[in-house]
Amino acid sequence: DDAVSGAEFRERPGLLRFLDTMKNGKPFNAVVMSEQSRLGREQLETGYLLKQIRDAGIRVFYYLTNEEARLDSALDKIMSSLTSFAAEMEREKARQRARDAAERKARQGYVTGGEPYGYENVHYKDGVELPRGTPHDYVKRRIKEDEAAVIRSVFLMYEAGYGHTVICKTMNGVPRYADQLREFFDGRPPAPPRKRTGSWAPTQVREMLYRRLYRGEIVWGQYTNVDRNGRAGLRVKRDSSEHLFVPAPDLRIIPEPLW
Repeated sequence: DDAVSGAEFRERPGLLRFLDTMKNGKPFNAVVMSEQSRLGREQLETGYLLKQIRDAGIRVFYYLTNEEARLDSALDKIMSSLTSFAAEMEREKARQRARDAAERKARQGYVTGGEPYGYENVHYKDGVELPRGTPHDYVKRRIKEDEAAVIRSVFLMYEAGYGHTVICKTMNGVPRYADQLREFFDGRPPAPPRKRTGSWAPTQVREMLYRRLYRGEIVWGQYTNVDRNGRAGLRVKRDSSEHLFVPAPDLRIIPEPLW
């Protein structure tokens, strides 16, 4: 299962095919892998999976250590558990290293995520702007004025008392709201965000109104990834006290009074 997390047990095609074959015919009597961490890198899930394989009468071998996995005694089980513990610890350390690197970038005002509406990502190397897709040292955001104008119009419309749904329908060019379209968007429905199809949605409008980046403030660390119930990288919202706020006045789109 190339490029699939070792903490993932429900969405691993190779593993699922193996388990299905094991339960329906079992045309083999042994499994060979480099080490136990290749089976999984989460203690409880890996231990249960290894038990399923052994209970099916299939032997498991690790070629890096030239050993066979055994669960015949308490000592065998604790050694297997300790091996899985070490693999899971290494995974957590790797995740922490990646998170620390991303936090350092965020503190410097560099991009660590996607490309929100209103901005474009610009690649730099040695302080020189580079074409997108080329090797670079860091990425910074730059305001896209055409999209920034749409964002300001959304805020002005909300300030005037219109709700998310009405703003959304206005931006989608619904005839009933032609007057609002002329007043706030010069009569031209704005194109939906990049990489999306169809039309504007009320949730997009709400997200726009709450995005602190539009007031010139980078917010990093709002979410974290956790492993749960055999699924890897589940996105969980962190408490606001754990968020990192970095002033970015050059990225301000909405004046403070309007915000």
